[in-house]
Amino acid sequence: MTDIINIPVESEDLKEFQKATGMTLADCIKILINSVKYGGKSEFEKVIDDMNHGRNITQYNYLR
Repeated sequence: MTDIINIPVESEDLKEFQKATGMTLADCIKILINSVKYGGKSEFEKVIDDMNHGRNITQYNYLR
């Protein structure tokens, strides 16, 4: 089952987010949900570390 979540966000904020992270907000939410679902915060911490060190996180298989 798939649910749709609507979150009002300014379009400029979304563009900034995507430019800074290299991924969509939807992908980020999927990573967060999967991190909690599959073992806690360790996977999400790796994503944040990759982002902080300028690694392109979209090249990894974080999205299950």
